[in-house]
Amino acid sequence: MLGKVASKIGLAEKGIYIPNLICDSCGMEEEDANHIFASYLFARSIWWNVFVWLRIPFPIMASSLSDYFESIKSYPGSSKWRKIVQMVAFATTWRIWVARNKKTFDNCFVPVKKTMEMIKEDSFLWLCHRTKLPSPTWVKWFDFDVSDLL
Repeated sequence: MLGKVASKIGLAEKGIYIPNLICDSCGMEEEDANHIFASYLFARSIWWNVFVWLRIPFPIMASSLSDYFESIKSYPGSSKWRKIVQMVAFATTWRIWVARNKKTFDNCFVPVKKTMEMIKEDSFLWLCHRTKLPSPTWVKWFDFDVSDLL
């Protein structure tokens, strides 16, 4: 959210010569943190799918990663629910970054559906092994039925 990722614009601002600042994936905009995590069509598709899975209205006007996180924070719910949803948002950010790196360095596109599966898997494992909350079943987690955890 601070824009400190190693995007092409970020590297150029640190004095590293980058001959082409345009995003390798879409070829439409300069690659900065907001483009990678928010405005790039792939990232928006991922976020849309995550918001649908979480049953939260998608913030149509979101143009930055902080806009997505603010939308999640502003949605009503218990503190446990908010922590779970925030953890999913962190997993989403991580998987968008991983997919971007696979495309940039390996020229391998990771489909939206596969990325969503990985987000659900990562967040399930994080919830089961990194929190004190009871572990949900995979079937309930896949449907985002977290009522037993609250």
